[in-house]
Amino acid sequence: MESGNVVNTQPELSGIIDGSKSYMYEQLWKLCAGPLCDIPKLGEKVYYFPQGHIELVEASTREELNELQPICDLPSKLQCRVIAIQLKVENNSDETYAEITLMPDTTQVVIPTQNQNQFRPLVNSFTKVLTASDTSVHGGFSVPKKHAIECLPPLDMSQPLPTQEILAIDLHSNQWRFRHIYRGTTQRHLLTTGWNAFTTSKKLVEGDVIVFVRGETGELRVGIRRAGHQQGNIPSSIVSIESMRHGIIASAKHAFDNQCMFIVVYKPRSSQFIVSYDKFLDAVNNKFNVGSRFTMRFEGDDFSERRSFGTIIGVSDFSPHWKCSEWRSLEVQWDEFASFPRPNQVSPWDIEHLTPWSNVSRSSFLKNKRSREVNEIGSSSSHLLPPTLTQGQEIGQQSMATPMNISLRYRDITEDAMTPSRLLMSYPVQPMAKLNYNNVVTPIEENITTNAVASFRLFGVSLATPSVIKDPVEQIGLEISRLTQEKKFGQSQILRSPIEIQSKQLSSTRTCTKVQMQGVTIGRAVDLSVLNGYDQLILELEKLFDLKGQLQARNQWEIAFTNNEEDKMLVGDDPWPEFCNMVKKIFIYSKEERGYVASNSKDDPAKVAASFTSQVVIMNHLGQIKNGYTPVLDCHTSHIAVKFSEILTKIDWRTGHEIEKEPKFLKNSEAAIINMTPTKPMVVEAYSAYPPLGRFAIRDMRQTVGVGVIKSVVKKDPSGAK
Repeated sequence: MESGNVVNTQPELSGIIDGSKSYMYEQLWKLCAGPLCDIPKLGEKVYYFPQGHIELVEASTREELNELQPICDLPSKLQCRVIAIQLKVENNSDETYAEITLMPDTTQVVIPTQNQNQFRPLVNSFTKVLTASDTSVHGGFSVPKKHAIECLPPLDMSQPLPTQEILAIDLHSNQWRFRHIYRGTTQRHLLTTGWNAFTTSKKLVEGDVIVFVRGETGELRVGIRRAGHQQGNIPSSIVSIESMRHGIIASAKHAFDNQCMFIVVYKPRSSQFIVSYDKFLDAVNNKFNVGSRFTMRFEGDDFSERRSFGTIIGVSDFSPHWKCSEWRSLEVQWDEFASFPRPNQVSPWDIEHLTPWSNVSRSSFLKNKRSREVNEIGSSSSHLLPPTLTQGQEIGQQSMATPMNISLRYRDITEDAMTPSRLLMSYPVQPMAKLNYNNVVTPIEENITTNAVASFRLFGVSLATPSVIKDPVEQIGLEISRLTQEKKFGQSQILRSPIEIQSKQLSSTRTCTKVQMQGVTIGRAVDLSVLNGYDQLILELEKLFDLKGQLQARNQWEIAFTNNEEDKMLVGDDPWPEFCNMVKKIFIYSKEERGYVASNSKDDPAKVAASFTSQVVIMNHLGQIKNGYTPVLDCHTSHIAVKFSEILTKIDWRTGHEIEKEPKFLKNSEAAIINMTPTKPMVVEAYSAYPPLGRFAIRDMRQTVGVGVIKSVVKKDPSGAK
């Protein structure tokens, strides 16, 4: 598995691509690798950048290799072909990586290609960021209902306690068995037995990601993805101490000179140093300019894909040992602060042009398209430029005094001409001698006759200052659109860039949760993001409805909430972060209504239970449960403490067969027949007679410790006699 022998790479790759089981492995590997993972295809022409390979080693070994000077003359990029790919995983950390076998490009080598028309099985998958309760020693893994239905084997919901055992295989081909249970009272899917062993073995912590993949045949796969701060080192069996320094360059030089294969270890979270030939050409043709706006994809703290926006402020060599290299040749300035790290220099293939009007329909520009001649714009149409663009311009200052040699015709504003760089380059500027960066970028420089130090400026705005830069091209687009719409509708219509629309959507996103109180027609709203726990939430609710301590006492009022799946649960039974993530609406209602039962007072009046016998399964309890144990039972809407008067019989929860009579105690994962006595008036029924009043959950210390069904009920006489 860890061998670097090139001879064995092709058979293993064939298994990954052609076998259906190995296809499941490949899909799980990609999900564990993350949304930004970009692995080249078999047989594809690529460019290999040694600088990026060295940077990967530096990040993985925590060593500073920036001053490492090549021991031989090696080009900044090598054109290669992908010969083989092996998708692997570290034994200790479960970190994914790929072994990619490359060969300097030559037409004499026949390279196998991947069959694009081959059958691809349909797979369902889901990922979840682990919470504190998911990684708790005494807890289980809570599976969202939608994902449980789509990705887990179906449960038999006709059972009183729907339960099954599922088998999942990880990337190491290890088998893991979990007990999948559905708790009807809380309407949750949980993985209980076996989950603790899995989290302990994998050393999972809060913030890690769990991945489940299920194929058409029912095969279930499980994988993990570590949080960013837990990333491990490069596999020691693959990259030695020598290769981490000069060996990388020496091996690449040897392969380049002798036209032989060499192996590269690629980690998904590293910068892309094996770049597709077509992707590289696209970056060259884009010609990013100084002052161009761009967007770049990143992986956020929650493992989702995020985009950051910025401006190119310069072009320079990232390393003095590789002149005119495209690797991280663009100096950038980011618009806003981010919670995740971002580089100050990027490669052209890592970014995309930011088109200010990409959200605007092309047809809106093509209506009423009357061509304007050069003399129109040069003389009487200067009002197309906002005041900020006509005052104090240093760029092309002399040329602006004469009619411009461009024509802002509406037919020119098409999808391929709406990039900032195209519009910016339309203005006459003083050209600068072009630097040799293989035509990837076109720097623009200006000469300013002032006492200040020369700096990069665009329309009078410094690009080197950390202030937020307002795109001048966006202002031109706004003014053009305003005039067009004003002519047609008689009023101005404002166009916004994707940045403005995104910020507006974020600001308008509801951060408050609606609260409805019984007897109050108009609801309230509470912002959970500014609260630190349930105590602050209760105080805030008391202020909103002027209850003054009534909610803290819980004598008169009860607080419940609904989640996104419209499940209704009590407030306070879940960890605070988990509650904030799933709450949709909060309800405050009279406690007197909870547990009340409506019945036919003449023919079949409801009677309070003196005691009842139940079949109970203990699922999550640390110690021993003995006679006299008094937890809280959630039975339909009742929430009442009930005493375990007598443990009658211990039974096998799978078959119901008797194991031991009158046991002294019960432990976790055991079942029993128990006689129970409510501490307050409580109406229940046998499960066989009326299921909604015949099943319950046992709760203690804000956790569900067990579930059960009622077998028989001894009711009190309405007159008060038992």
